[in-house]
Amino acid sequence: MSAHADNIIRYAVYTRQSVDKAGEFASCDAQFMTCRDFAKETGEPWLHWIGQRFDDEGRSGATLDRPSMRRLRQVIEEGGVHRLYAVALDRLSRNLKDTLTLLDELDRAEVELHLAAR
Repeated sequence: MSAHADNIIRYAVYTRQSVDKAGEFASCDAQFMTCRDFAKETGEPWLHWIGQRFDDEGRSGATLDRPSMRRLRQVIEEGGVHRLYAVALDRLSRNLKDTLTLLDELDRAEVELHLAAR
């Protein structure tokens, strides 16, 4: 992990509720709590949530053009996040090209991706 000047690791949680609301992690709230609990389980005292929710409720994962995904990408570009949590990769995107684009953006910004699904 790269060292951060302030020794604090700022993390964000991204959630997406499908248009089809079936499934174990259908609600954004359930996904958010799963990710927050997963982050807390690391026991890292310097790990701090940035205080913003990035929830795209009722949005398809077919494109990255979603309101909260756009905001998250902007925060990442500005260096506001060191780590990103999601319950599964398909919550970020269901399109392989978009997934690779997003993973490349995270890599360039030195943002760690952690998937919390068990």
